[in-house]
Amino acid sequence: MTRVKRKNAIGLIAAFIALSAGALLSLLSLTVNAGTLSSNVVANVVVSNTCFTEGTPALPSFAALVPTATDANTLELTDTDNGGNAQATFEIDGSAWTGPGSNTFGVGNTEWATSSGGAGTALTLSYVSTGLTVPAPNTVVTSTTSNVFLGLYVPGGTAAGNYVQTISIENSCGTGTTSTSVTANVVVQGVCYITLSTGTLNFGTLTPTATYNTNSVVTDTDSGGNAAAAVDIEGTNWQGPGSNTIPVGNTLYDSSSQSSYTGTALTSSLIGSGVTVPAPNAVVTSQSASLYFGLGVPGGTSGGTYTQNILIENSC
Repeated sequence: MTRVKRKNAIGLIAAFIALSAGALLSLLSLTVNAGTLSSNVVANVVVSNTCFTEGTPALPSFAALVPTATDANTLELTDTDNGGNAQATFEIDGSAWTGPGSNTFGVGNTEWATSSGGAGTALTLSYVSTGLTVPAPNTVVTSTTSNVFLGLYVPGGTAAGNYVQTISIENSCGTGTTSTSVTANVVVQGVCYITLSTGTLNFGTLTPTATYNTNSVVTDTDSGGNAAAAVDIEGTNWQGPGSNTIPVGNTLYDSSSQSSYTGTALTSSLIGSGVTVPAPNAVVTSQSASLYFGLGVPGGTSGGTYTQNILIENSC
């Protein structure tokens, strides 16, 4: 009986050792064969076609101009697409010019042209195509441009001062439009012009000691200026046959028609006549004033034809 129990104990111990070895092998096998698992996620994006718009310079400025003067389409305006990806049609519009007080002039006095100094098209209040395109940017050329050239005519009678205009440019491409605005600027200077209604005064035929009443009129007209003008005047001696003359002061002038030979003696130096031409404006673009002349022929003046040059100047 004692030997039998020992054999059983030895068998149980052997079985336990065998079981433990198997468990260890199984544990080692699990550790050696463990791995990393992964899976993929697919990202998606749709890149739409679009165009952007940037105007340069943001403050285009014309050189100072006087009324009736023109800038012949030389001011460059650049339309830039930074970072878009579609070709765009370049469109343009504008506003009326606004100046000091309530002074304005029309949007169409600004022109745009596709080349510097080229034939211009009047700017309008609504968008029109310039016929130009802005090329599509890409990953290599990320910024593309197109240019127009602006010109300006300042209407007669436009008051002096600083004027501004909003010019909008728009890029139209497949998925819509983008736009931006720039502010154009011009300084209108004060000026007066002069046109005389006659280039000749004819006093007819006079005998020595005779006079011609101060009523032969010259009309001084300012068409298109924007400033009141003081009228200055001077003259020369009358030149006749040979070395014969009549003194400059024998010509008289006045601001109104006279029924006799009376007024202020003309001199050989430019002096104020006391006459003023009012300032033209956007409504009344032409203003006038008159000077009246008379002549006295000194006794003993030799017969013949005499001429005198009279200079009339508008000063503003």
